[in-house]
Amino acid sequence: MRSIFAIFFVYNKRMKRIFIMTMLLMSCAQPISSSDFASSEQPTYDYVLPYDSTFKIGNLPTQPINKHRDDFIKGADISTFEEVITKGGVFYNEFGKEEHLFSILRRAGINLVRIRLWHNPREFHPWNGGYLDLDTVTRLATLAKSYGMKWLLDYHYSDTWADPGHQQKPNAWLSYSFHELVDAVYDYTHETMTHFSDHLVVPDYVQIGNEINNGMLWDDGKIYQNQSTNFDHISQLLDAGLNAVNDVSPTTKTILHLASGNDHQQFYTFFLNTLSRGLDVDIIAASYYSYWNGDLSDVADNFYQLAIQFEKDLLLVEIAHAFTLKPNPSGTNIYGPAQHEKATYPTSIQGQSMLLHDALTMITQVPNALGLGVVYWEPAWIPIADEQGFTSWANQTFFTYEGQVLPSLFTFNTVK
Repeated sequence: MRSIFAIFFVYNKRMKRIFIMTMLLMSCAQPISSSDFASSEQPTYDYVLPYDSTFKIGNLPTQPINKHRDDFIKGADISTFEEVITKGGVFYNEFGKEEHLFSILRRAGINLVRIRLWHNPREFHPWNGGYLDLDTVTRLATLAKSYGMKWLLDYHYSDTWADPGHQQKPNAWLSYSFHELVDAVYDYTHETMTHFSDHLVVPDYVQIGNEINNGMLWDDGKIYQNQSTNFDHISQLLDAGLNAVNDVSPTTKTILHLASGNDHQQFYTFFLNTLSRGLDVDIIAASYYSYWNGDLSDVADNFYQLAIQFEKDLLLVEIAHAFTLKPNPSGTNIYGPAQHEKATYPTSIQGQSMLLHDALTMITQVPNALGLGVVYWEPAWIPIADEQGFTSWANQTFFTYEGQVLPSLFTFNTVK
């Protein structure tokens, strides 16, 4: 059967894409292990030389890390995966053979995938990044479960990207009063969680909002505006989402997520003001990018203090780093020369691996074993031939521009 499919793929690339879409939910094979390859076949890393002329496999961190807790997360945000493969993207393992992305991730130690959900992305989609409606997220979650992974649902409460600079309401909610907006957050969260329950893919973790440093659902849920501060509105909106999750699935762990994991004052102010208003959340999560947020030691200091002050689990839910400055063939990379100058790790495969190893080590050293884990952001958002503007993240993935896995991905396996 495999050889028949191989011949079919070679002669009809367009049909290959259709077939992959059909097979997404049928891909339930167990991950491949290195023992499945011929014993005489050894991995080669010659393919990385055009990207990093100084690369030597012996320079990658290999010191084992003690994880301290059985539920330790080694995660990856794979939200763009379906869009990548339907546009012709292919992933190759360390033996140079084509392999399912989730299978490669599993062998690298990944035990959780993060997937963002947009309200109605087909109505408002100015940038690439996955048409992440409910059906798409359900397919990806089902695929993750078939590979034995947990999954984290990332509610953006928007039709598009939500982050510290963008928290636009869904178009369908634009005319709502504040109280209607609170009801909409509860109803939408409850309905989507029920949908996942009905499809037997209840998320293991749910974050209410994405990088909500200045609130969400602007302007009603904005915290800082017009020289005033309002934590009452954001707390009510977050409480509605948290309650909806708990009402459908009391075992699902809930998360609140801020950017700038190095900024303790910002985290302390946010969580002091929201938790004191009665919010019941399980996990405090942070993003960290060295070229924006400085040294990882500042994140370590922040997490140390948060653990003592709030006694919540702590999750580094977004990190990434570039392995090359080689131009992106299908877009302009976010990480360029300016970011290279500010980054605290080398722009190389070693630098990428060092960041991941240091982040994993740091999170295991959070006091009282409250460090929950690390999630790498979009490690598979690779370029696609003839798809200009498709990705701005190509040099921060764990794959070359042609889809060949980088050894830095397997740094996750240093956690024992």
